[in-house]
Amino acid sequence: MKKLFSQIINGSTMGISIGLIVSLIFSYLYGGMAYYPSSEKFIMHFSNKLNAISISIILWALMGITWNLSRNVFKIYKWNLLKQTIVHFLISFTCFTFLACLAGWFPLTVACFTIYTLLFVAIYLLIWFIARYQTLKWIKKANQKLNK
Repeated sequence: MKKLFSQIINGSTMGISIGLIVSLIFSYLYGGMAYYPSSEKFIMHFSNKLNAISISIILWALMGITWNLSRNVFKIYKWNLLKQTIVHFLISFTCFTFLACLAGWFPLTVACFTIYTLLFVAIYLLIWFIARYQTLKWIKKANQKLNK
C-alpha cells in the first residue's frame, strides 16, 4: 500500500511538472503575453482562468499517475514482453486519450484523432525501443559480470 501511494504521489508530481512545462512552452509559442493551461476552447468552459488552471493541474496529475501505475504491467513476469507491451499500450492509450480529450488538447474530429493516434504510437514506439535497448545493454553487462 505504501508503494502504491508513493507511485501515485510520484506520478502526479511528474505529470503536473511536465504539464506545466509544456503549457508554458505553448503559451510562449501561441501568444507570449498570457499563460494558457490548455486551448482557449478548454478555458472557455470555466467561469475564470483560475478554475481552468486548477482542472488542468488535476488532469496533468491523473496523466502522470496513469503513466506511473501502468508501468506495473512490466512487473508481471509470467507474461512475455509482447503481452506486457500490448496491455501497457492499451491502458496508456485509453486513459491518456480520455484525459487529453478532457483537457481539450485536440478537437474531437476523425482527422485530429487520427493524427493524435499516429503521434502517440510513434512516441510510444520510440520510448519503447530506447527502454528495450537500455535493458538489453544492462542484461549484457550483468551477464559479462557473471561470466567473470
